[in-house]
Amino acid sequence: MSSDDDTPTDSWPALTDTFFTWGDEEPAPYLPRPVEPAAAASPALVDVVRKPAPARRLPPWPFPIVAAAVAAAVTVISLIAWWALSGSGPQSDPAQASTAPTTDPSPAATPTPPSQSQAREFDNRLMALLPAGYPPGACRQAAPPPAALSMVECGANADAPGTSARYTLFADAQPLAEAMAQLIEGMTTQICPGNYASPGPWRKTATPEIPAGTLVCGTTRQGTPAVGWTLDSAMLLAAIEGTRLDQLYTWWSTHS
Repeated sequence: MSSDDDTPTDSWPALTDTFFTWGDEEPAPYLPRPVEPAAAASPALVDVVRKPAPARRLPPWPFPIVAAAVAAAVTVISLIAWWALSGSGPQSDPAQASTAPTTDPSPAATPTPPSQSQAREFDNRLMALLPAGYPPGACRQAAPPPAALSMVECGANADAPGTSARYTLFADAQPLAEAMAQLIEGMTTQICPGNYASPGPWRKTATPEIPAGTLVCGTTRQGTPAVGWTLDSAMLLAAIEGTRLDQLYTWWSTHS
């Protein structure tokens, strides 16, 4: 250190633990100025990004139902448009429609009854078809069914005592077959004597390969033995009743 310095050379007074000031007043401890606490730091600002609300889920689109509804609507609209367009086309004149002739439905055709000359012709034709053995007066005319041309009812044949028979003439095969089916329905059928099918076809001895008609054996609803047959070539239906089926069949086999 240089001698020119103004630095005092005396020693500094010793300090106590408490720092005092010098003056007229009693020394008082020097209290350091309270330091006001710094204001609480403002909270840091944070850019808050609001969390988006969850998207609202719509119910599943009912595509099949809506598609069906749309298709139905399109169909209805198309029908309405078609109806409107067709209604706008040319229409018939009401006056002409009112003057068009009308016809009443004709009733079901009924067979015209034959004239007297035709009836006699049918009766004669039927009488010519009767089996041999009927004495004069044994057969008489009867009212034929609607589809028949003529019918006769006969008493006993000379070769078949105690019998009665009915013969009916038809115009064609269909009413003949229907009448035969009705006859069979009214009988209790059974095998014909000689073990022949009943009902079944029968044949003439001269032409065994050609069925001549249908044969049925049995009893009537009253229990009377009976034999019925058709002769298709003549449009004839015949039925004979008696006391014994075997005798009726024997007579038929020689007189048919």
